[in-house]
Amino acid sequence: MNANTDEAAADLADALLVHAYSRSLAGRSNSEAVGPFAVLFSERNPSPFANYAIPFDFAEPMPAEVAALIATFRARERQPRLEFAPSAAPKVEAALIAAGFTVELRPPMMTRRPDPALARFEADGFDLTAAETDQALLDHAAVGKAAFGDPSPAGEGDVAGLRRSLRRGGYVLVAHCRETGEAAGAGAYIPPQDGVTEITGIAVAERFRRRGLGQAITCALAEQAFRAGCAMAFLSAAGEAQSAIYARAGFVRRSPMAYMSLPVV
Repeated sequence: MNANTDEAAADLADALLVHAYSRSLAGRSNSEAVGPFAVLFSERNPSPFANYAIPFDFAEPMPAEVAALIATFRARERQPRLEFAPSAAPKVEAALIAAGFTVELRPPMMTRRPDPALARFEADGFDLTAAETDQALLDHAAVGKAAFGDPSPAGEGDVAGLRRSLRRGGYVLVAHCRETGEAAGAGAYIPPQDGVTEITGIAVAERFRRRGLGQAITCALAEQAFRAGCAMAFLSAAGEAQSAIYARAGFVRRSPMAYMSLPVV
């Protein structure tokens, strides 16, 4: 096998693991199977990012199956939306486009395994700790909301949601400025399934950026996941700048994901 073939095989292997992980989340949630799709629904959260479908591997959906998927979302008063790795389901995108879906984003999928191990990276002036108290969880939520442009204040609902993740085996991290005690950064990984977890919500408060904190948080979360027994951690980068940070934290870039939705009318 040549280098290109090896890379394609590694890319597909990771895409299949990400799909299996995402479908396992749907299986543990208020979800449905619709044709060749597993659909994850959230009763509490109407956000499109909390309600989406994942195709089965190498699915070849028929128009009637896509129509049934749309109807299922409509019945729940949710926007029809999917998140998937095209390399693991190469015929899905064309079927969705034919039904009127558009591509929202193609974020790079990035993966990391325990080996090769990296030297621990620490950002000077910050303390990174597991968020376990209500105040720490509130700090985590507040940093994330500010970083991602959510104007709503962090509150009891956010803390309750993070505690549910912790009870299932997830991990929540918060960074504080050592000098002032301010909440400076946040991140988490979702409860692992079959040795795989997703790292999410890497956020750094604006005034603490460009000091290596994002890289430190990403490294710390991956290392904690591996200590907990995970064989692979993955994440989706929002853009090239974020992708470069995650690469410095040991993550390898794979082929992009596809986030697709039916435009709201």
